[in-house]
Amino acid sequence: MNKLIFLFLILCIFKSNAQCNLDLNTILKSINLNDSDFETYYLSKGYEYMPEVKKMICFDENYNIANFIQKSFSTYTIINYSTISKSNYLELKTDVVNLNFKYLKKEETEKSTSYFYLKDNILITLDTDFNSPDRVLYNLAITIITK
Repeated sequence: MNKLIFLFLILCIFKSNAQCNLDLNTILKSINLNDSDFETYYLSKGYEYMPEVKKMICFDENYNIANFIQKSFSTYTIINYSTISKSNYLELKTDVVNLNFKYLKKEETEKSTSYFYLKDNILITLDTDFNSPDRVLYNLAITIITK
């Protein structure tokens, strides 16, 4: 019985962490969703809506924030996705290259390094953020540029 409980907990932890990590195609599919469908889309992927920060958040097995995603509208439609997983970030960088986004430039500040890519009307920014004292935050921003 103890082995069964242990196995169940391990599977829940693996499922929780695996669900949090998103690939670029998954995120791109949510670009044109309205707010309600956007929420439903990410709720089905293990995220929870946190109204106090207006973000969809996915927690790890210790109930720490592992990833979050947010969609905003201004002049452009923007989706921001952040993760603490270096491997997820590296997979996103690979996805950008494999989907034939053109590398534009690199920008560095004291606490971040950003890479910019473009394809058609989609601008992708990948950055590594060193602002947090205890961990690195990896970010992906997708901006739809209207012509």
